[in-house]
Amino acid sequence: GPGVDHCARHGEKLLLFCQEDSKVICWLCERSQEHRGHHTFLMEEVAQEYHVKLQTALEMLRQKGGDPYMRELISELEHRLQGSMMDLLQGVDGIIKRIEN
Repeated sequence: GPGVDHCARHGEKLLLFCQEDSKVICWLCERSQEHRGHHTFLMEEVAQEYHVKLQTALEMLRQKGGDPYMRELISELEHRLQGSMMDLLQGVDGIIKRIEN
């Protein structure tokens, strides 16, 4: 049935990743006004790329480690890397910004 991997709005499978919104969307979302002109990719295609990015960041953070903020980021990354593609991608640009700061 419509589970985690289905769009709450349209009930369609969530197969696409919208880069501008850092969000996993369905094909009907992509067609909508909300995402018009946005760069969308197949979830599978970007998941691998982000997985590598986050894995690299995780190792970097583990070396620095220390303060509570870092520890929070580390566990957030671990959670995303162990989860599904959805877990990995949902809001991923936000966490990348946090890492870069």
